[in-house]
Amino acid sequence: MSDGDAPQPADNRFPRSLRLKSPWAIRQIFREGVRRRGYGYAVYGIRSDQPGRLGVVVSNRYGRGVKRNRLRRRLREAARLNKAHWPDHMDLVVRATDRAPADMDFSELVSDLARTLDKLTNTTR
Repeated sequence: MSDGDAPQPADNRFPRSLRLKSPWAIRQIFREGVRRRGYGYAVYGIRSDQPGRLGVVVSNRYGRGVKRNRLRRRLREAARLNKAHWPDHMDLVVRATDRAPADMDFSELVSDLARTLDKLTNTTR
């Protein structure tokens, strides 16, 4: 079997078009958005004309850059795996409020985030 015959993996990347990076937009979501709390984090959401985008915020109080970035990557990956639970046309920001998401089992984080996103979806309809 040659390399050309091998099945191609599904493209599971988190594209840049779905990333929310603008500090102005993130502040607006904190001010005007709906908030739902999870275990050690909060999810904020606000209606948007575009397909839903995601921002992840981790404060400097969680330690040096390595720890903050690891927590940010865990939250972003959990959100990516829960893309089916994202509300339609809503920008989301996941903000760490505690060290718990860094310490909990990843599968628990994914399922807890799914429940939180479902709560957010139910309140915005």
